[in-house]
Amino acid sequence: MIDQVLAREHFFRHVPFGKILKSQMPVQIDKRRHHRLAGHPIDADLINAGKQTITTVPGSAFFDSAMSFGMIRAGKVDLTVLGAMEVSQWGDIANWKIPGKLVKGMGGAMDLALGAKQLFVMMELLTKSGEPKLVERCSYPLTALGAVDRVYTDLATFHITARGVQAVDWVDG
Repeated sequence: MIDQVLAREHFFRHVPFGKILKSQMPVQIDKRRHHRLAGHPIDADLINAGKQTITTVPGSAFFDSAMSFGMIRAGKVDLTVLGAMEVSQWGDIANWKIPGKLVKGMGGAMDLALGAKQLFVMMELLTKSGEPKLVERCSYPLTALGAVDRVYTDLATFHITARGVQAVDWVDG
């Protein structure tokens, strides 16, 4: 399963280095880049939520969770990328709880799903048992209703429209 941290990391691996892109990561670093992409010296004290060493570039900023949630809730986030366990044909997202499993907290997924202007989801299209994760109706507890704009999977890319899911790109074969 592509989790929240891995979804964001995977997304940023595809952004060309040098492109100006402001990002708000779980560690609240703006304009951050992973050290392998940036080619800058490694500072072992700078890590992201996935415990990967990162580096900052000129213009980077660090801020606390209160500032982070303030920006999200004020609608200052243009795009968020989340992982998900399920997405419905109408853009509902379930990504924070598996029934019967202990959860210490939902993190910021609900705030991000509702506060960002656009929500992209990265996930595998099928579960390990071969069941679809892009579904007519979510069976897991919902994070947000109708919030998802695009779904990027290992097999295809989908747009969520007023008429439902539209496949816009897929792998050959």
